[in-house]
Amino acid sequence: MPPFALALFAQTSPAFPYAPPTAPPPTDLFGALLRLSLLAAITLAICGGVIWWVRQATRKRILAANTAGRLVLEARLPLDARNAVVLLRADGHPVIVATDALGLKSITPLEPTFDAALDATEPPTPAAP
Repeated sequence: MPPFALALFAQTSPAFPYAPPTAPPPTDLFGALLRLSLLAAITLAICGGVIWWVRQATRKRILAANTAGRLVLEARLPLDARNAVVLLRADGHPVIVATDALGLKSITPLEPTFDAALDATEPPTPAAP
């Protein structure tokens, strides 16, 4: 006998009285949305707190590793949203670093002073009248 026939037999038989279950009360939509919003806000706050904590821990570790001061950021010049020129001092020597969206493009060591570079250049000759 198929299962649906048993269900029909059970409903129509006087030996097996059947009473359908009562419907549950309607869901409180405002309460459900309030709980959902609060849980989402708490989750986002916890994620933000974890991100902040990791950044603080990483920053302290990086600063602690650079106690000798061998690599010092002198200046940073953003050229646009993705490109920048950075002036560093590595072991007391100035270095210019060019970066873009893909990473490091060039590293150029500079003279500590430009006096030697200026002395090596010849003055321009005036144009003949």
